Amino acid sequence: MKKITLFIGLSLILFLFGCLASEPQKMKTKRSQIPLSATLEEIIANHNMALVPAGSFEMGDHSGKGGEDPKHPSDEKPIHTVNLDAFFLGKYPVTTQEYCDVLDFALSQGLVEVRRSLAYLTGRDEKLFETSDGDAQSRIKWDGKSFSVLNNREDHPMTCIYWEGAAAFCNWMNLKHGYDQRIDLITGKFDITKTGFRLPTEAEWEYAGRGGQYNPYYVFPWGNDENKDGTLANWPESNDPYETGPVPHTTPVGFYDGSLRKKEDYNWPGEQQTYQTRDGSNPYGLYDMSGNIWEWVMDWYMHNYYATGPKNNPPGPETGRKMPDGMPYHVVRGGQWYNGQYWWGHSRTANRNPSYYRGNSKIFDHHGLRLLMDVE
Repeated sequence: MKKITLFIGLSLILFLFGCLASEPQKMKTKRSQIPLSATLEEIIANHNMALVPAGSFEMGDHSGKGGEDPKHPSDEKPIHTVNLDAFFLGKYPVTTQEYCDVLDFALSQGLVEVRRSLAYLTGRDEKLFETSDGDAQSRIKWDGKSFSVLNNREDHPMTCIYWEGAAAFCNWMNLKHGYDQRIDLITGKFDITKTGFRLPTEAEWEYAGRGGQYNPYYVFPWGNDENKDGTLANWPESNDPYETGPVPHTTPVGFYDGSLRKKEDYNWPGEQQTYQTRDGSNPYGLYDMSGNIWEWVMDWYMHNYYATGPKNNPPGPETGRKMPDGMPYHVVRGGQWYNGQYWWGHSRTANRNPSYYRGNSKIFDHHGLRLLMDVE
């Protein structure tokens, strides 16, 4: 197993980061302060990953808004202390082009095949994602020999993906970079003895989403601003220039960074010639932690896990609560462009959802992923 080597001073520096993370002001993590191996430094830079320092936080619904949706009684209680080790997290969700590139690598290794417009692990039954021949909402085209991205959506988040497709992407990334595969697609668990890429746990996702802002605990990654003008995040009916045309109505990753966006640069379907965004990032420099797409996490969904899970680095329950179809599902986080306009697109940082209610019986057209890499 390939190891990631961090040199002397890591513990002290991460401690300092943990102290700074308690401040509500925006903070930019400086990777240059942490001496890394050349290989890890290259991986972090190439895949736009940010350091999330070790620390503790009170996980759960601090705003009391978790039960306002009558169809979704709060499962964000009790508020409980969680202690987490440091990790690297993607600044953005994985884009369609990034997924396609790694998919072609997996294809070259004989790891993936397409049957009846669905991608599968070779010789296995786990569905990974829909191709465009199976559903028009997919941005991945299969021509019988290779995969490609459709409709100029290379820099949009990957969608139409099952949890198994998100987990398989992490495994392929590990193989591509010389690490061991570490996620078991059948059990839904990951090997804690190995390092490399994986999906974040629920606790890691919420901790990263809060960005070290604990005084007070905010509702959203940027604060308590409810995004009424739609310029902080891609929520339902936010009037962004991608809300016309074919679904899914995603925006490019990192679109909401405070820049004046121009139609001539993006060729968006809307009529607006310009679109002024506000900065929707958090103090760790993470974008799209609210809205755009739901993000798959490692955990099976269990409604009472907050009351029963361990305090240190909770890995998620062994299995999930069975949904109305009799099957367990994994958790999704972050909200999306599609529905829930009266509840901010389900995009509160504390919000947790079993994917059964946020997908449909066939595909997950507003579900994607974000990469985590361990610090060792």
